Amino acid sequence: MQEKKIEIENAKCSLSKIVSTFSLILEDIMEDQSSSGGEEVVFCNRMEKIYIPALDLILCATSDLLGRM
Repeated sequence: MQEKKIEIENAKCSLSKIVSTFSLILEDIMEDQSSSGGEEVVFCNRMEKIYIPALDLILCATSDLLGRM
């Protein structure tokens, strides 16, 4: 029983880090969108090169955590 609790605590910690990272990325996306001043091309390039890969890493981390549960 004690071993399961440790696993749950580790999962909570990992999930907390994932949520924090996701929140920071979303905050940056919103800030970048508002400061792009209608430059959709610039914003789309940043989405493709920065945000989408970062969101993919979050997806991988979440899938990995789920697989370990």
